[in-house]
Amino acid sequence: MASLNNVQFALRSALVLAAATAFATAPVVDTEARVESDAAPVLIAPSIAGPIFADTLIEAELNAANTGACCFSNGLCSVMKKRACINAGGIFQGIGTDCSVACPPPGSGACCINGTIFMPAQCLDLTAADCALNNGVFLGAGTSCVEAICPIAVLLGSCCITQGPFTTCIDTSEADCEARGGVFNPGVPCFLIFCIQVPPATGACCITSLATCVETNALDCVLLNGQYQGDGTTCVPLPCDEF
Repeated sequence: MASLNNVQFALRSALVLAAATAFATAPVVDTEARVESDAAPVLIAPSIAGPIFADTLIEAELNAANTGACCFSNGLCSVMKKRACINAGGIFQGIGTDCSVACPPPGSGACCINGTIFMPAQCLDLTAADCALNNGVFLGAGTSCVEAICPIAVLLGSCCITQGPFTTCIDTSEADCEARGGVFNPGVPCFLIFCIQVPPATGACCITSLATCVETNALDCVLLNGQYQGDGTTCVPLPCDEF
């Protein structure tokens, strides 16, 4: 009888030990330490404790995919979710970023810089003063290039401008070229183009000292001590006063 009791006791002890081991090794979630996550909870296989949630470490790893660096106006940086960053008054630097990157200087914001013939348009986090130095469009303090929508880049090119007997070329926009009375060549820099001099407009020139009228340009008329009657005018009929 004593031997049978010993066997029963040993069996009970083994069952209790197995149950205790399974319970101790099963992951248990501390609800106070749970990390807020937009992802659905992860379940593991049932154990003697029933279906349970994954532990905080697994949830934190899943949650890290939705976090990024959050820069504050005082220069501090913290890794958090975008919504939490915005609610805290920070500037979210994008999912997957960390605080190893330098935060924009205080008072900075998105600066849209129009491209040139040699460099595409770009957005930089700059102060208003630095943005102006780069001929950019400042979108306001606190804005970020991560989410900024810059205006459509203006196409640049060479502009051939004729002034009197001289023709010059500058790299500018089409609108500026038209305002200067030039000929615009989109996407082509000045060093790749040869500007053809456009003949200046001509008109009637009354030369009183010679009692005659000639058709020439305004500059030559002045050199002849004449009175230019305007572009497109002619000496027939005679536009000059009686000589």
